[in-house]
Amino acid sequence: MSIASQLTALEGNISNAYDMVAQRGGTVPARKNMENLDDAIATIPSGGGGGIVVPKEVNQNGELGPKTSAPYTFSASTATWIPMYSLAAAFSNYKSVIDYSGGSITELDLRNVERVGDYALRYACVGCHNLTTIRLDKLKYGNAAYAFEYAFMDCPGLIGTINLDALDTSATGAGFFNYAFSSCTGLTGMSMNNIATISGQSWMRWMFYKCSNLASASMDNLTTISGTDALSCAFRETKLTTSGFLKKLTTVSGSGACNCLFSGCTSLTTASLPKLTTVSGSSALGNIFSGCTALTTVDLPLLSSLSTASQAMERSFQECTSLTTASFPALATVKGQYALRRLFRNCTSLTTVSFPALTTASFGSYTNTFNAMLEGCSGVTVHFPAAIQSKIGGWTDVTNGFGGTNTTVLFDL
Repeated sequence: MSIASQLTALEGNISNAYDMVAQRGGTVPARKNMENLDDAIATIPSGGGGGIVVPKEVNQNGELGPKTSAPYTFSASTATWIPMYSLAAAFSNYKSVIDYSGGSITELDLRNVERVGDYALRYACVGCHNLTTIRLDKLKYGNAAYAFEYAFMDCPGLIGTINLDALDTSATGAGFFNYAFSSCTGLTGMSMNNIATISGQSWMRWMFYKCSNLASASMDNLTTISGTDALSCAFRETKLTTSGFLKKLTTVSGSGACNCLFSGCTSLTTASLPKLTTVSGSSALGNIFSGCTALTTVDLPLLSSLSTASQAMERSFQECTSLTTASFPALATVKGQYALRRLFRNCTSLTTVSFPALTTASFGSYTNTFNAMLEGCSGVTVHFPAAIQSKIGGWTDVTNGFGGTNTTVLFDL
């Protein structure tokens, strides 16, 4: 569903809530800065006993506070939680029922918030071009659904580092940060050092996409990614120079979990995942470094298993045009259909690839592991252990040079 259509649906839900207030003769005053979010929200009960939570500070036109062209801050500095939907689209420059002149907001102060509800800040500040500061110092729980989806997308005035170090060790909420900071071109860094496991579907999918000045990232304790699309394209087209900040990551099992994670990072020179050992998700590392045109070094020293993972590393290094050599020193299990399909597609500078740890038991029943691995490449030499020549020497992909031209295949390790 497009952003516009999702906003329309959200608008309809909130409009219904406003109608209920009007029918009951409710009136509320308008106020710009709110020091206590408990005073700034209202729960509109539904017939089923649930409720839609919306800002209490709405005027008769269903707008959050008076429109103003002057800069202002939104402060809820004493609040510790934000209920579901309460600030959804609240400051968005996109068309929405709640419109608080988003182009003028400069600061969103939620410094003591630890917990947020489902959809709490969805689309909150989309297109707020003058927003420079977000305070989320104590945000602890990442278990709500779509809580920050698109929340700060296209806010180029945001500068510096987004610090999310207070987040708990486990990230489980579906879509929690989906597109949250996409196209925030003023951001230079991010820090999320406490999280160890990300199991939420699309938890930080496209989170920093097109943050073209984001040059540093820190995720010191992340060891396991199991959510479907959990980090898909999260750092795509940023200014990162290495993926080495994922220094403790050992396991990727979610389908598409790291698909296109660093794709299009044209400043990235080192593809480093120093502790990664096991990948089992379909397309889990697909396109992960695709289009990293400055990439010269592949450092996957402990990667030992692509287990039952269909297309696990398809196009992982596609169009890495500066890459000349690549070795997978520990890769011993490749049991998945098309596991390395088009792995080095259009890597026009590539000369040497090595797989020293493969054995006759590495492949299971699959014979298409290397399908078109060198498509668009020319003059590449591929090295294998001598012991597996009898196993794979007659495979079509091997005999046709993995789809490349002038390929040399040697069983000399």
